[in-house]
Amino acid sequence: MPGWVHEELDRTLIDHLRKSLRTVEFQISMVPALLQTEAYARAVISRMANAPTDGTEAFLTSRLSRQTVFSRTKLPQYTFYIHEFALQLPVGTQRTMADQLHHLLRMSVRSHISIHLIPSSVGAHAGLAGSCCLMEFKGFGPVVYVEEEMAGHFLEEPVDVTAYQNVFTALSTLALDQNQSKATISRLAIERYGAKENKTGFVRR
Repeated sequence: MPGWVHEELDRTLIDHLRKSLRTVEFQISMVPALLQTEAYARAVISRMANAPTDGTEAFLTSRLSRQTVFSRTKLPQYTFYIHEFALQLPVGTQRTMADQLHHLLRMSVRSHISIHLIPSSVGAHAGLAGSCCLMEFKGFGPVVYVEEEMAGHFLEEPVDVTAYQNVFTALSTLALDQNQSKATISRLAIERYGAKENKTGFVRR
């Protein structure tokens, strides 16, 4: 049952993402699924209390399938706000984290992707209630997606959407710009996860 629930959520979310013109996501405790490497996603799933024990590979495939939205011919704009804590939290091995941060840097150079970190130094912030995703469409109103352990909620009522738009507006005033975010990601990869830079990116020391 848990696997089925997550697969249904992933399919519904992918359908929304494929139709969106602009997507804005905030993650407080982990890298957004759209930006996760396979090793990082596997490590996250391995620690989930309700992940299907007999269908981990199918669950992993389903979760990574969200990234197929990047294969669209005409890509919308994706803006990601990630709290610095999510990158400080070790998930998997040192190599897993170094590779994940390198992947974020690779993705951040794409013209349709903007990655902004919320620095830990700001303290309390508007996203403390949890992660969320706002999708904007042509022809109908925006939709907010909020994901929990065993459920996902699509919010369409204007009052709900406005509330989350306010959250993203507040986060945007605290976030580092793209260049500052890239510099912080690089620093964390080197200082916390033992990576060093070469011409192709990061490698383990």
